[in-house]
Amino acid sequence: MRLSTYEKDKKEIEDYRLMVNGLYGAYDIVAKEDCEKISAGKFSELPLALLKRLLLRGLLTPKSESEELADMKLLARLHKKVYGSSIIGLIILPTYDCNFRCPYCFEQHCLNRGQDWLSQTMSDEIIEAIFSALKNYKDRGYDVDHCIFYGSEPLLAKNLPVVRKIAEHCRELNLNMSAVTNGYDLEGYREFFKEFKFDMLQITVDGVGEVNDRRRIHKDGVGTYERILANVELALELGIKVFLRVNVGLENLHGMKDLIDDLKARGFLDKEKFSYYFKAATNDFKHEKAVLREKDLIDELIKIGFTTEEAIDRESQYSVTNRLILRLIKKSSRVFLLTLNQKMAIIRSFGIKFCRYPPLFSRVLSSALRRIYFEGQKNSLPIGTAMKYLYDCVANGIRRIHFLGDVAGYEHLDRLLAECNEEGLLTSIEISGKVNRK
Repeated sequence: MRLSTYEKDKKEIEDYRLMVNGLYGAYDIVAKEDCEKISAGKFSELPLALLKRLLLRGLLTPKSESEELADMKLLARLHKKVYGSSIIGLIILPTYDCNFRCPYCFEQHCLNRGQDWLSQTMSDEIIEAIFSALKNYKDRGYDVDHCIFYGSEPLLAKNLPVVRKIAEHCRELNLNMSAVTNGYDLEGYREFFKEFKFDMLQITVDGVGEVNDRRRIHKDGVGTYERILANVELALELGIKVFLRVNVGLENLHGMKDLIDDLKARGFLDKEKFSYYFKAATNDFKHEKAVLREKDLIDELIKIGFTTEEAIDRESQYSVTNRLILRLIKKSSRVFLLTLNQKMAIIRSFGIKFCRYPPLFSRVLSSALRRIYFEGQKNSLPIGTAMKYLYDCVANGIRRIHFLGDVAGYEHLDRLLAECNEEGLLTSIEISGKVNRK
């Protein structure tokens, strides 16, 4: 028995450690004293239940390294068959070093390794090995299409030589390039960006001026906001798309309107290649009694003037769900009735489904569904079917009906509205196009 080759560094959480297995995707929280026994190879001293669990989940294994490697190859083949994807993208970290000390950064533990370790950059040998493997994938028919520079901070001024070497390999393979960066040292990359085409930069600010500087903290204590925004402007001038991310906590929640106003005053909101979004962020290394929820963030956006749909589109977690739901429902085009409260009913020409969702998720569904419209007479429901759906709503305790769509030619709307009134149902209507009533 031994510790799995694919066991990653264990993160301490008070008197416990988080054990992560990169092969099987297992995450386990284990008492610190038991982790010390594991590190020392004293497996017989572990509690029997823990030993069985770690063996079952692959964190401990009786297999040799070659047997684990065979498992990895098998899982890779299965993954390809199930998901059928032949597209490969590269996420590359030129260094673990960073010039910022943001309080909520999930990579703070890297600082414990010391500056000598942090200052290392990717060696030429590693770069050659990475791109040799990618060429091999390309020769086997895979579509190798993009490279994302990630970090800590990939675009430090001192990283320019290694970033250039990586970019040269990317250009040779025709890879699209982008980066997730704090944006502070971009001025030093001006000529580099003219030579190498980058599609996108994600850059983060957390508010205007001092609000940002208290959260996006430079290691030397200097302000960061003005320099970051100047470099956003530089990137846009060079034709690079900029996604501005705003990490939001309780401290800066009420500063979002000021930030949007400043971005507008600087002319960014009128730029075709500029967009921004918000993400609730907490300090994972400090216990916080009160944390900002995604719902609080969306509520604040609505309070400062965003519609529900706009707020969800600007909030990173639910905007993805919103787009996925929209895509799915477009495949079944005959959405006719919608009710959203604690319950939701989607009524289609082929049936009705009732589900329970949390209120916030219901709002996400509403945002997606209200964009699905009828496409004329061909999607109209027979009145008998529509009435049955309405009675099903009543029977399931749904008290609110939302009619939506281009219902041109649907002559039974008045009758449905009258029936809703008779049953004491609240109704709302969102219609595009003229209604032909006979």
